[in-house]
Amino acid sequence: MTLSRPTQVVARDRASLSDWLAVVAGTLGALMATLDISIVNSALPVVQGEIGASGTEGTWIGTAYLVAEIIIIPLSAWLTRLLGLRTLLLGVTCLFMVFSIVCGLSTSLGMMIVGRLGQGMTGGALIPTAMTIIATRLPLAQQAVGNACFGATALIGPVLGPLLGGWLTETMS
Repeated sequence: MTLSRPTQVVARDRASLSDWLAVVAGTLGALMATLDISIVNSALPVVQGEIGASGTEGTWIGTAYLVAEIIIIPLSAWLTRLLGLRTLLLGVTCLFMVFSIVCGLSTSLGMMIVGRLGQGMTGGALIPTAMTIIATRLPLAQQAVGNACFGATALIGPVLGPLLGGWLTETMS
C-alpha cells in the first residue's frame, strides 16, 4: 500500500507588479465611487437650478445613487462569479463613465436620476470589487498594505467630494 503525499501549496512572499497594478486599479475605482457619493451634494443647488428641479425633487439626485449602490453591493459577489473579476471591473468602470457623461449632459430631472441610478449601480460594484482584488491578488503578508490603500480611498473620497464639487461648480458651472 502506498501513501500519497499531500500537495503543498507554496505561499508567495511578495506580490508581482501586475498584482499591485490590479490593486491600484481597484482602489481607484473605489475612490471614484466614494468621491461620487459626496461630489454632487455641494453642487446640488446649482444642479437643481440648471435642470429646473425643486428642493424636494433634487433630493432624488443623491438618493438615487445611494439606493442603487446599496442594492448592488451584495450582488457583487454573484456578479464576480458570473462574469469574472476582470470582466466585472472593466464593465462597471466603462458603464460608470457612460453614466457620468449622462449626468453631465442631463437637461431634465428624469435624465439626471437615470444617470445617478446608473452611477450608483456601477459605482457600488467597484467598492467590493476592490476588496476582492486585494484578497485574491495579494499574499497574506501584504494584504494589510492593500487594505490600508483601500481604507485611504474610502476616507479621501468623501472628504474631497465636496471640495471638488464646489470647485467644478464655480469654475465649470
